[in-house]
Amino acid sequence: SSVKCLHLPWESAAETELLALNPDIILGADIIYNPSCLPDLVRVLSTLLHQEKPPSHREDMSCPRKHPVAYITLVIRNAETFDRFLGLVGEASLATEDLTQTCQPLNLLPYMQSYD
Repeated sequence: SSVKCLHLPWESAAETELLALNPDIILGADIIYNPSCLPDLVRVLSTLLHQEKPPSHREDMSCPRKHPVAYITLVIRNAETFDRFLGLVGEASLATEDLTQTCQPLNLLPYMQSYD
């Protein structure tokens, strides 16, 4: 298995470039903040997430999923921007799931607590 970290400008990413990536897992952190970028972001996610893995890839790799999955972490700074993202995701036939309650983060820095 391998991990790749790459700079992927959404507005200029070509479909052929995206299809060549063939990811199993997509990670994004704090990428939903500018409403004007959202259509390009969703286009990229849709292209990457709608790729079906060939059966041989699923058997050889430790990732048995038929399609890639994306995990995106975010802070909702503007509800309208987030709602726009969710609307575009729905239009692209992508599903979302809030993992906030089911996947609590590890408490790696316990001293970084609020003193309220």
